[in-house]
Amino acid sequence: MTNTPAGTETLIGHLFDHPLPTGGWRRYALLFAEAVVAAVVAVLLPRVLGLDEPGLIALFLTSAGLSARMHGLLAENREAVWTSSTPTDANRRTTFAILTLFAGILTTFVVATLLLGPTQAAQEFAFALRAADVTNDTLLHDRFGSVGGVGGVLAHNLVVAVALFLLALVFRAYGALLALTWNAAVWGTVLTLLVERRAAQPHGAALPSALLAVVAVFPHLVIEGAADVVVALAGIFASKGLLSYELNDKRLARVLGAVLRLLFVAVIALGVAAIVETRLAPLVLGR
Repeated sequence: MTNTPAGTETLIGHLFDHPLPTGGWRRYALLFAEAVVAAVVAVLLPRVLGLDEPGLIALFLTSAGLSARMHGLLAENREAVWTSSTPTDANRRTTFAILTLFAGILTTFVVATLLLGPTQAAQEFAFALRAADVTNDTLLHDRFGSVGGVGGVLAHNLVVAVALFLLALVFRAYGALLALTWNAAVWGTVLTLLVERRAAQPHGAALPSALLAVVAVFPHLVIEGAADVVVALAGIFASKGLLSYELNDKRLARVLGAVLRLLFVAVIALGVAAIVETRLAPLVLGR
């Protein structure tokens, strides 16, 4: 029996077990398409089978489907880091790649929410609305800046980052994928609901209002998503380094140094995201 490559234990995982282009738009277009395919299958299959909580099950199926690609990106990163004098470029490239997967998953949940309609989407993706504290009586713009200002939002985001780091530390690629898929599903559903509610406003201001909603949410979503990817990478690197090298091994010191640098960058990014969320979003949504 031949050894199964990491992440290809599922049928859909074999679809993504192939080399990526080394650079250019084709690399990221392919990653985006793979994320969309995995998420679409994950969203549709539980509904076709009539399973309870199909939206929640879709999170786990999406993560399993993209596991092979995640392992491939990490292997690519590992080779680039150890053979290059500029590991920062390798980490940046991997971060953009995983962020592209995140964008593909988020886009799928946005489209799914639109196609299902508000009522059905609220039922199937109830976990996302609960996570964002959104109900039929809640105006989404009240959420922004309501957690104690910049400090409160940053503290909340740091708690999420710690949870993401621990998931990646213990479960590595799958834990990181599951956490990122959760965030993509929550934000995709909430962002769509926000736009739909703003678009339903009377007096002919629907389209401008909906566009304002996107402008309000999108900047901090991108920054926060990038920070989450960096935190996930730090957790995976720390996990592999601690189990691969002795404590007095210089290679472990190099790995942990890279982990600390990644976490520092992530904290800075989360701080910027908190400022944007508590300053820009209320300003735009209040128009």
